[in-house]
Amino acid sequence: IASLALMLSDDASAWDALLAVRTEGSKPPLFVVHDGGGSVLYSRGLAAALGPDQPIYGLRCEALNGSPLREGSYPELAATYVRRIQALYPDGPYVLYGVSLGGVIALEMARQLIESGNDVPLVALGDTIAPGPPVRPIPRAERHAAHVQTLRQSDWPQRLEYVFGLVRRTLAYRVWEAPRERRINRKEDRRIDLAVARGESIPPSLRGRHVTREHGRLLAGHEARPPFPSRVLLLRTDGPFDTPDRGWGPIVGSALEIVDLPGTHSDLGREASGAYVGPALRRELGLVAVGPSAPEAMGL
Repeated sequence: IASLALMLSDDASAWDALLAVRTEGSKPPLFVVHDGGGSVLYSRGLAAALGPDQPIYGLRCEALNGSPLREGSYPELAATYVRRIQALYPDGPYVLYGVSLGGVIALEMARQLIESGNDVPLVALGDTIAPGPPVRPIPRAERHAAHVQTLRQSDWPQRLEYVFGLVRRTLAYRVWEAPRERRINRKEDRRIDLAVARGESIPPSLRGRHVTREHGRLLAGHEARPPFPSRVLLLRTDGPFDTPDRGWGPIVGSALEIVDLPGTHSDLGREASGAYVGPALRRELGLVAVGPSAPEAMGL
């Protein structure tokens, strides 16, 4: 409760973009970049899964405290975050994880760190879609053929489980999740626009949506540019997107590795996602060389 209250606080003196989820541990810290809603509360779910020897820090969006974003582009925002993590952990190596839109920011942070001579052995993308023009979805015939191939390689119990799971996820998204999300967004947009027109502070309950819109503004025209880290791990879910590499293949090339996770795209922004994201990250973090420990930061 106290962490949530601080996250939504209007007290600028109490605000810090960098939050300590776990400070103990001998491994290089994992820096978790906020999603499009600005929060990193889901990073707490990683702590139990990654174990007591893995330090974790979260970067939350400053606009969550009711302030407008001062940065006018993702390179500017990434530079702000780079300065913050280097003040805490100046020597690297730097390991970054960003959910959804946070993956775009994490890769831009990695680019700036690499250009300044720092080691970034791994960036993990939580089902992040590459910025730029919409990626052409897989044609329906190809998707159908892929499903048929999977079914042919399975026995009857596995086939039934596969089909029921596919139908359940599709119906849940098309019939319930997507229409509900559109209704909520329209309602919240009207309230935000009204508050802005009146010169009033954005209500705390609407700041997540406000941050999402702000990041939509920063994302417009942004392109992921090299240099990229040697390993880019795409944690892919069974959400609403059907492009296999989420558009990253042509951008990062052979650096891209893909790991499939259960759940949906929106599930990654929930604390419970740590139960299945954690094991996937733990395997990859085990390949990163141990560096110096990081000092204290504001706790989550």
